[in-house]
Amino acid sequence: MIVVGLTLGLVGGLLAGGSISRLIDVRLRWVGLIFLALALRIGTQTAIANGVEIAETLRLPLYAGAFGLLIAGLWPNRNHPGLLAVAVGAGANGVAIIVNGGWMPV
Repeated sequence: MIVVGLTLGLVGGLLAGGSISRLIDVRLRWVGLIFLALALRIGTQTAIANGVEIAETLRLPLYAGAFGLLIAGLWPNRNHPGLLAVAVGAGANGVAIIVNGGWMPV
């Protein structure tokens, strides 16, 4: 799903007159925090899927922490087009997971 979104975004940007070289000009701050959030999110999901009991027990704080780190990493970059929307979307997903005890309602 993410690959499809990235592909559509790149193709749409090119069709709108954009340039791939402009991606190099983007300077994101706190990128390490964003990658840490991604690692925590993927690590938690993988551990739960593999039956790691402590990950299952701590699923709510682990997921909440991952989404909190992601929002904290995205917030300083909100001036870049679209990243404020990404932060709001991540926040909405985080709230849904927290309200549902660590589960994404589907």
